Amino acid sequence: MKNGLRTILLVSGDIVMLLTAFFLMLEISFHEKISEQIISDHLLPFVFVSGIWLFVFFLFNLYETQSIKPTIPHLRMIAIASMVSLTASIILFYIVPSFGIAPKTNLIIFAIVFVILFLIWRRIFYNFFLYISEK
Repeated sequence: MKNGLRTILLVSGDIVMLLTAFFLMLEISFHEKISEQIISDHLLPFVFVSGIWLFVFFLFNLYETQSIKPTIPHLRMIAIASMVSLTASIILFYIVPSFGIAPKTNLIIFAIVFVILFLIWRRIFYNFFLYISEK
């Protein structure tokens, strides 16, 4: 499989993980009270947050398919990129108070869930392509 296609698959998987983290965050935060209003109130702000995370991860070269080995330096890079993304997300909510939500807890839940899903996804991706390259 060509590198460009692997990168597209990698980014697509991250987008799915961001979307999954968003809905899990709502489920954890609001339990059975999730309504269309809650989803619509949180959707736009978290679209921006997701864009920040993707952009920061791109800046940290986390979409280079040759360097996704689960090594300590790579995990350290993921941790630093995650902290930068979370900090930028917090700043976004202070700069744009018109979002109308106070996401303190929600943002932390989102970040934790996303990082866990991200690490699982990257491990699956790495193992899959390692298995294919061995064949």
